[in-house]
Amino acid sequence: YDHRSSDIFWASGSASIYRRSALNFSGLLDEDFFMHMEEIDLAWRLHLLGLRVVSVPGSVIYHLSGGSLPTGNFRKMYLNHRNSQLMMWKNYSLASLFWIWPGRMLLEIAAFAKAVASGNWEWTRAIVLAGWWLLENQITTLKKHRQVQALRKVSDRRIREQMFPGSIALEYFIKHKRIAQQLEGKR
Repeated sequence: YDHRSSDIFWASGSASIYRRSALNFSGLLDEDFFMHMEEIDLAWRLHLLGLRVVSVPGSVIYHLSGGSLPTGNFRKMYLNHRNSQLMMWKNYSLASLFWIWPGRMLLEIAAFAKAVASGNWEWTRAIVLAGWWLLENQITTLKKHRQVQALRKVSDRRIREQMFPGSIALEYFIKHKRIAQQLEGKR
């Protein structure tokens, strides 16, 4: 087990400490996310500013994962689909969205097909309503995009170097990798 600090793309909101000076530039957690992925959005904005997110493996955090919304809960599924798309629209440049968004939509279509095929109507409804929210809130989303892009000091290419190189959704659903250690070695 390696106890050295290392750069990471994001840290769990339940295990994060931020410098006030960094938050003064990046802004706080986006309240539109409500829960789920708001800490990833914040970390992404920090990276856009050229700042680092660092893991300190020696720290110990106790957290009841899924305590607010358990797996399979409609609201959790809805927020996961909606917030992941909102986060992409906020943080990627339009040039990156042009080539990344079609692949993201294919994943949504695949998730929708799996939800329908399995008869999981709550999941199906969550996917549809997440997409509907984005359509209904286009102006708000584009405003957030402009605000975040105004912060940009780092290219998407450099930021993607910090991200997992692939699709965590595919790793999870197709390859059944359920914990972070199973994803290591992908860089």
